[in-house]
Amino acid sequence: MHLSDLITAHFRLTDPHKSALSRLGIKTVRDLLFYFPFRYDMGGDESSISGLVSGQEVSLIGTLQKMEAKKGWKSRIPMTKGISRIRRAK
Repeated sequence: MHLSDLITAHFRLTDPHKSALSRLGIKTVRDLLFYFPFRYDMGGDESSISGLVSGQEVSLIGTLQKMEAKKGWKSRIPMTKGISRIRRAK
């Protein structure tokens, strides 16, 4: 995969998806990777997890390990579980 490749060469897109991406000016892999929304939420200040307050909005940064996928017992819906290691909170 190269940045100059068309996204249709690597992704199966429906016609509505193709037209939506076209409206955004996204045609290549590079366009897709470097598309940033013009509106976004600002992250909060960095703090320790022990300093968080219930109801406070935060972004947690961490690593997921020992990922295991299986289907639910009754519903047969695919579920994934793993162990998380939180590095810091924002």
